[in-house]
Amino acid sequence: MKKKLENMSSQDLYELAQRREVEEQEQERERIEAQVKELREERKVIPARHCKELRQIDAKIRALVGSTKTEGKRRRRTSRSAAVVEIVANAEGLVTTGDIRFQLEKRGVSGDNIAQTLANLKRQGKIVSAGRGLYLPA
Repeated sequence: MKKKLENMSSQDLYELAQRREVEEQEQERERIEAQVKELREERKVIPARHCKELRQIDAKIRALVGSTKTEGKRRRRTSRSAAVVEIVANAEGLVTTGDIRFQLEKRGVSGDNIAQTLANLKRQGKIVSAGRGLYLPA
């Protein structure tokens, strides 16, 4: 039963205001939940789109550089090691790590993990360390 506003007591008006406040809070909570759900859905799309864009950029780089997907990691490591040995062998005197990295990048070979490559070549006896960051052919 609905009462007219003029016929309501102060207690009735207070209870009506309390119910209305609770309803408004519930509506606000539902609105916020809907926004959070929408943002979470939007957030799910971003990593997928990011990965797709990265693949497209990688494809463009491969097209410019001329590398193919069939190149395996093992082949790259071997060519990097061979290039390092060649750089050290062709150098006159001591070669620094920075020089080796520069020469590798100049040849289009990745200079990543150069410390590991040098350590492996030292263990294999292909190069010799003449001090920290200085190398000679074996």
